[in-house]
Amino acid sequence: MAVEFTGPANIVNKLESVNVGKGTSFALEHAGINAISLSMQLDTLVAVKGLEHSLTFFSKWSCMCSPIKIGNQIRGYLNLSVSLTENLCFVASLLKRLISDIESRPMLADPMSKKVLIYEHFDLFSLTNREKEIGFGWLQNQSTLQISLALGISEATVRHTLKKVYSKTKCHDRGGFIKKFMV
Repeated sequence: MAVEFTGPANIVNKLESVNVGKGTSFALEHAGINAISLSMQLDTLVAVKGLEHSLTFFSKWSCMCSPIKIGNQIRGYLNLSVSLTENLCFVASLLKRLISDIESRPMLADPMSKKVLIYEHFDLFSLTNREKEIGFGWLQNQSTLQISLALGISEATVRHTLKKVYSKTKCHDRGGFIKKFMV
């Protein structure tokens, strides 16, 4: 498991001075006991404090790591390392929230999932099926011509329907419409 570090420059520089940097393996066989290696072994959120680390360099830190799962597949790990004096309950809450946010994003990258979410949002404004189709195309940055060709209707119908969509959603322009509906 290769690592990429982000944090204050002085800490990143200190890590690099002891050969810990981007690309370093924290797997159990390479770095001994640490939050990343244990999370990799146990497939769950793990905390390692101070002298529990195999590498003495980390003896003044508490580290928490959790796998990032998309579906049932682990796609990576997120580790937060803090001073031993920090509250681990806060770190655990923050880490869980970050993981949740990361794991929910791929769903939005899937076109069908994204469409379902946007259509559900459209339902709050009582849009008809045709208004949803046109509104979704508009959100996908399609022109009125592209939407009309895809739906087999005239450009005039698309423009007229967009006016109705704007009225129902209380939007005045494409920018406002996109802000309101892009998830």
